[in-house]
Amino acid sequence: MSPVFTRIFLYTIVLLMGYIGKRCGLFRTSDSRFLSSLILYITLPCAIVNGFQGVTLSPALVASFGVGLAANFTLLGWGILVSVKKSPRQRAFFALNLSSYNVGNFAMPFLTGMLAADGFAALCMFDIAVAMMTYGVNVAVADGLMGSGKAFSLKPMFKKIFTTPTFLMYLFLIVISLLNISLPSLFLEVTALAGGANAFLAMLSIGILFDIKLPKTGIKDLLTLLCSRYILKYAMAFAVLMMPFPHAIRQGLAVVLVAPIASSAPLLTENAGADGQLSAVANSISIPLSIISMSIMLFISA
Repeated sequence: MSPVFTRIFLYTIVLLMGYIGKRCGLFRTSDSRFLSSLILYITLPCAIVNGFQGVTLSPALVASFGVGLAANFTLLGWGILVSVKKSPRQRAFFALNLSSYNVGNFAMPFLTGMLAADGFAALCMFDIAVAMMTYGVNVAVADGLMGSGKAFSLKPMFKKIFTTPTFLMYLFLIVISLLNISLPSLFLEVTALAGGANAFLAMLSIGILFDIKLPKTGIKDLLTLLCSRYILKYAMAFAVLMMPFPHAIRQGLAVVLVAPIASSAPLLTENAGADGQLSAVANSISIPLSIISMSIMLFISA
């Protein structure tokens, strides 16, 4: 078995450990809150530092940010179009769940050790665009579709982004890359130690949270969302593989383009007045679909 598929197999085992442990009463859903905080504030920022080592900010990496924006706008536009004859509540559901990516809590830990440094850096640039869309544009569009009458404001988006440890770490690393500053070796040893635990903790947390309880209503919307999402995502991933970027960047972008729905989507959907429960189901189903999809793209782009 190739190293990539060995790692995928091991990550799947850890995810199952979390899920089975919860079903057996060893873990509770509330345990994932502690793990999520540990990941968000310590292990994920450290993993980002490790992934950025040896990376020089290049036009292709900057273009990765543009790919993130283009992918999100494409999915958002399709969500608006495919739900045009549906109720405002359904349209908001499509706007918030079709156009979102779980990069920090899933794609990055899942791909740790599988991508070259430039490929991992491309994920980071892609994630910056994703954050702007998920907490800014998508929310504004959903509010408009719901007819809430809320005026569009950039303040909530910037507040969310600039209080997120991962974004602050992205910003810090981009600045020191531009200034050609090297980080102290002791600091890198600490980040290597903490960042090495990120993948295990992230997969375990996802396994604990994983739960599929099909709702009595909304099955058609769920199927439409997932089918549309993955057809478009595969099309965009194959398009990226043909772009004139370095191989590592093309590979990183192609794989992240088939990542699951953002972990924040159910809460954002609920806050917008749409079906948060259906969003949670879509989120859980997207995880195994994306494990398969990301594995396929890793194999194809190798």
